[in-house]
Amino acid sequence: MRTENRQKVYINATDSKIYAYNDDTNTEIDPHDVVLADGSIHNKVIAVFNRTMPGPTLVVYKNQEVTIHVKNRMLSDGVAVHFHGIEMRGTPWMDGASYVTQCPIMPGQSFTYRFIPNRIGTYFYHSHLGMQMNMGLAAPLIVKEASSDSMEKTEEHIIVIQDYHNSNTGDEFEMSGRLGSFLPDGTRVPFSPSIDGYLTSYADITSTLINGRGRVYDDNGIATTHTPFPVFKVTSGSKLRFRVIVTSFVLQYRLSIDNHKFQVVAMDGNDIEPVTTDYVMLHSGERADLILEANQTIGNYWIRVETLKTSGGQPAFAILRYEDANEVEPTSEPRNCSEINPCTAVNCPFLFTATLTCINIADLNNMDHSDTAPVPESADTFKEFFLNFGFASNEEGRTVGHVNGTNLKLPTVSALTQPQEMSGLCDESHNCGPGKLCSCIAPLNVNFGDTVQINFINMGNIVIHHPMHIHGYSFHVVKVGYGEPEVKNSDVDCKGISLCNNHTAWRNIPDLKISKAIRKDTVTVPGNGYAVVRFKADNPGIWFIHCHLEIHNSRLGMGILLNDSFSHIPPPPYGFPECRSFSANKEPPRETTEAPTTVVTTTDVTNSGERADLILEANQIIGNYWIRVETFKTSGGQPAFAILRYEDANEVEPTSEPRNCSEINPCIAVNCQYLSTGTLTCINFAD
Repeated sequence: MRTENRQKVYINATDSKIYAYNDDTNTEIDPHDVVLADGSIHNKVIAVFNRTMPGPTLVVYKNQEVTIHVKNRMLSDGVAVHFHGIEMRGTPWMDGASYVTQCPIMPGQSFTYRFIPNRIGTYFYHSHLGMQMNMGLAAPLIVKEASSDSMEKTEEHIIVIQDYHNSNTGDEFEMSGRLGSFLPDGTRVPFSPSIDGYLTSYADITSTLINGRGRVYDDNGIATTHTPFPVFKVTSGSKLRFRVIVTSFVLQYRLSIDNHKFQVVAMDGNDIEPVTTDYVMLHSGERADLILEANQTIGNYWIRVETLKTSGGQPAFAILRYEDANEVEPTSEPRNCSEINPCTAVNCPFLFTATLTCINIADLNNMDHSDTAPVPESADTFKEFFLNFGFASNEEGRTVGHVNGTNLKLPTVSALTQPQEMSGLCDESHNCGPGKLCSCIAPLNVNFGDTVQINFINMGNIVIHHPMHIHGYSFHVVKVGYGEPEVKNSDVDCKGISLCNNHTAWRNIPDLKISKAIRKDTVTVPGNGYAVVRFKADNPGIWFIHCHLEIHNSRLGMGILLNDSFSHIPPPPYGFPECRSFSANKEPPRETTEAPTTVVTTTDVTNSGERADLILEANQIIGNYWIRVETFKTSGGQPAFAILRYEDANEVEPTSEPRNCSEINPCIAVNCQYLSTGTLTCINFAD
């Protein structure tokens, strides 16, 4: 951990305060000046907005133009910024989805986003390229009413929840998914069971962070790091709004506050009829607004964030501190949920457990009763799609994600702004079909004014709860159907096809909730179950629909494109960036008549970027000889070795010694950065 002025700091295990190494004055460092993460001593490269994790909170206003300038200061990676939940009406090219609505912003480049948010609520912005959200590129975005009369009077705080690994970067997670994720003892990281019997992802995390801070816990629940806990202050008798945002790349969470129930008043930025609960459960991309009444004894209380895993879940904690309470850690206990006295939870991905009574997402009611789910005007304007999200093995034996058997391969251009250059659309050459897995682009096509119903299905060989996100829309959740770990919901007829991708239909047409259905932009689809959503196609664009688990959509291709009212899509701004692959021309390479020059040397010296061709005559006794690569450093140079092995020599390490270079018998070196030394005769570059 380092400060902006390059001081290396540490967290004191006794008082959880931060100090600089080698500072005899023991001056305390403000924790807000350091990215603390989980307090681990591991060095790790992270990617952040404006040097903070999470990035700075942006507070903007409904129906006012927002301008955000993004400068990519990373050395090696492109980036694009998606404003999660913002519909981007009239400005689809500002959605920030790489290779869908824009080209990545390359290192050194800048990009200005301009858009007008049309809904108030809790949103967030994050990178939409590769595994960069996992690396730290996420931050809150709050949209409020512009008029002072409607300004929120309740004091509010933001809670950003993320899963974290203190050693692995996003690319390392991607490769672990491709090649296997292993524990230090060499065993594969298992799929962990969750409290409802389903599996959670195999990805290994070291901690969970609240607003960029967390601790590492061992198998016995003992903290091995000492990061200071986030503290949220409240006045006794007052009400407090928490805006909770989950930016996890793989795990689902539940939040509770010791000794306090709270009301859930909004989901994904959309107001709902308040419901009182002990827990709220949220998956990646989901948000909830909570109202807490400070009606307990003045003191300190734990805010608990836990995964749904039955073991190794790496919880996170924050402190709810009443005004005038001592600044000490809480001693509060969580509520004891039992079969006799079960706790209540909102937004479970299951119907219930023995100790939890669930208020499921379709049971919640929209606060605006006039905002009903759309009803098709005719059969011609009703577009219904069955989309089964799951996993399958490709021809290489690798597990990939798919939607209806199609593993999405994003284009190498911006699909929205360079449609004439798109390639990879599914055709006969891709061999797609019932029960088959193919890799291509199979967009959903809808027309302006259509009523679109998407039936998200979650049935396959490996069943994990998937949070499904639709760009460009907030949709009505009109039905959710649940399965069991080994039992698929019987409402869906997959026609006996394991990939559920051959004219899937309803076996039992579910009752749909048209009136009071809540709006969301991300919905958790239960394992072996389904979620039915509806929206009116009135926002022309090319929109990304995908699982919001970053490892599923970025690496595994679990997504699909929505081609929405293509003829109505407005043209992009003048000078909008383009990108494409390049194929070299077919002209023959230029011939050269220059003869190669070789020099036989004892020592060859090269610098970064330089190359040399060497000719060696094998004129020594048959055996093994060291090839030595050494730096110029006098100590700590970390040499490298290879073996020159003659044919018929034993396969053993060499015992050869380097030549003894001396003033009497100096060695020869080519391309020195100096004239000579006492033991080296240099043939320099100009010679």
